[in-house]
Amino acid sequence: MFPKKPRYQYNSRPGPRIFNRKPSAAAVAPEQALKAVKSALAAFGLTDDIRKVFEAWDELPAQVRAGCRLSAAGKGAIFVEAPSCAAMHQIFYNKALITESLNRRMGTRYVREIKIELSHSTKGKTKTS
Repeated sequence: MFPKKPRYQYNSRPGPRIFNRKPSAAAVAPEQALKAVKSALAAFGLTDDIRKVFEAWDELPAQVRAGCRLSAAGKGAIFVEAPSCAAMHQIFYNKALITESLNRRMGTRYVREIKIELSHSTKGKTKTS
């Protein structure tokens, strides 16, 4: 007797052996998939508010940002990377102004705390020229 035909078909492309399953009849609607993705991102704290914080940061005047970069945002705090100690102190002294400005631009009290750290590109480097 001959063996039964395999349920999976071999993919003939080079690389790892991948088996293709026949598409299922119960396909997920795009609206349901989008809803599931948004809820999964929200579970990790990744919401649309974070994008708004980054956009609001870019709209701040250059003198207030002092050449610093917003590296992360979430749970009421933003994390700022400063290129130098002077820029770090500038952000420290302007914390209240920055927090108020970002919250006003977002329309809600999202930013409660600003955490500042020195950028990795300047940590421990010495001038060798």
